[in-house]
Amino acid sequence: MAMFDDPRKYLRKMDEELRAEREEEDQAAFNASLDALLTEDTPENDWLREVEALLNEKPDTVSFQPSPGKTQADIRSAQLDPQDHRMVREEAPKKKKGVGGLLLLLFLELAAIGGIVLWWIGWLN
Repeated sequence: MAMFDDPRKYLRKMDEELRAEREEEDQAAFNASLDALLTEDTPENDWLREVEALLNEKPDTVSFQPSPGKTQADIRSAQLDPQDHRMVREEAPKKKKGVGGLLLLLFLELAAIGGIVLWWIGWLN
């Protein structure tokens, strides 16, 4: 008697069951035809078998995500080693930091300020 309570619900349920059953039949037919095609010995099938074998292999995974604490220079200096496809870190040459340029700029600014002060004093006289 539950059928008469909500006929749309019953029809929807039947429709879902039929669609699922039809999908299973279609999938089984597709798999059967695919198996029949793949069992033939042709160059295309050999190539497909190679591709399938390569896709099923588990590759060595290399993460290119920077770790916390790595600087951009560390990331840029890391290169792929062509022999084993792993990240190899090369040490970047250390740059010497100096203050010579800053001292030169300081003396130039002081000379410019002194020149302006002298010009102003001369202009006042």
